[in-house]
Amino acid sequence: MHTEYTRRAYSFVCLDCGHGWEAEYDIHVTVDDETRIIATYHLDGRAVPSPLQSPRCPACESRKIRIMRPGRVTTAHRYVFAPGLAKTTAAYWLLMQVAMIVGFFTAWPVNGWLIRAGWKERM
Repeated sequence: MHTEYTRRAYSFVCLDCGHGWEAEYDIHVTVDDETRIIATYHLDGRAVPSPLQSPRCPACESRKIRIMRPGRVTTAHRYVFAPGLAKTTAAYWLLMQVAMIVGFFTAWPVNGWLIRAGWKERM
């Protein structure tokens, strides 16, 4: 029997609750005398089932999991869930005004198109 060791990292996102996590697995790949390949996955030193066959969300126990390349969850948390501006700052209210103006100029032509197409009542 011949055993090789490798390390793989995966990112996971639950499609039910939105929980995201990353894990790095030590994989022991063994080829037995009959040339069967046996892979055992280890996480933090203990044997675990393959994360590619039946992953479960640690938050809600759902099996609807998306597996991605490593680093995706960390990047999303860094940019999407970054701490925002305090509501007491001038920068926050300036951004709110800019967003309102952008929203108005985006909605105006769309509403006109919906009215012309007959999908929306005139106001």
